[in-house]
Amino acid sequence: MVSVIIPVYNALPYLAECTVSICNQTYRNLEIIAVDDGSTDGSSELLDEIAGKDTRIKVVHKENGGVSSARNKGLELTHGEYISFVDSDDILEPDMYETLISTAERYNAAIAHCSYSRLTDSDQRPVGGSGKIFVQTGTEAQMCLLKGELFTGSLCDKLFRRELFESIRLCEDLRINEDALAVFQLFQCADKTVFIDVCKYNYRTSSTSSCAKTDWLKKSQDCIKATERMRDIATDQTVQKLVDERLLRCLLEYYRNLLLSGYRNSTTERSKVLQEIRELEERGTNISGKKLFEYWLMRNAPYVYVAMYGIYDKIRKPNWDI
Repeated sequence: MVSVIIPVYNALPYLAECTVSICNQTYRNLEIIAVDDGSTDGSSELLDEIAGKDTRIKVVHKENGGVSSARNKGLELTHGEYISFVDSDDILEPDMYETLISTAERYNAAIAHCSYSRLTDSDQRPVGGSGKIFVQTGTEAQMCLLKGELFTGSLCDKLFRRELFESIRLCEDLRINEDALAVFQLFQCADKTVFIDVCKYNYRTSSTSSCAKTDWLKKSQDCIKATERMRDIATDQTVQKLVDERLLRCLLEYYRNLLLSGYRNSTTERSKVLQEIRELEERGTNISGKKLFEYWLMRNAPYVYVAMYGIYDKIRKPNWDI
């Protein structure tokens, strides 16, 4: 059995399409746990209606606590050998679970995952799709995650053996980057993972999605918190080095967002961030040439940097990668 956890909060326009894509999977042995996280737009009532049409669906209603709280509640109720997560505005390809289960069983892997497509209201754009298969240790998968190679840090395009969650729950104080932290922890617990580069998960990037409404200052703060927690639990030296490099990138992003936001305590906070950056530099943490120039410009000519970034922001293409 596969236990599918769907955290739901005010997802009425997309909820029916999402649940249909799960119920119509070619792999039928599913336990579908929809956790209503205090919705106020009619999603609660629609979930109850949908559950009345498919006995595999169980609906839980709770007060709003955020996506991690909803996922943790779902984890308490699972019975399946495998666990999967789906966001309530996304869509699965009909054979996603059949593909992932057969891949996991074939390679005896604790985690099987796939590529995804960006889904908008007007089109669907695949990211990846070479069909190649990559079998990795948990440490190798952690390294790919930190480098931003092959796959995303999302929980939703992955299938996990149940036992991996015996000592792991999602951090409820993080609103973003909680996925990447959880995936990092789960990789560390896995002896073997397998990634199949076929696009089976469709990730919606509409203007109403949580990503589109994210406060970027909060995002960079949570990125730092999540990465610091990765550093606390990392055991492999190479992984620790890559975590430090990720932390340096997060700090630079936070410094940039402080400049752009007009944050009232920006001067004091920027000094604090600069000190943390210097400490990482003294430990020999690498920074790319492009980031090094950006860092120099932010530190020595902040007003010039803000003006240049404003021009860049108007002409760049949006990046919807998870």
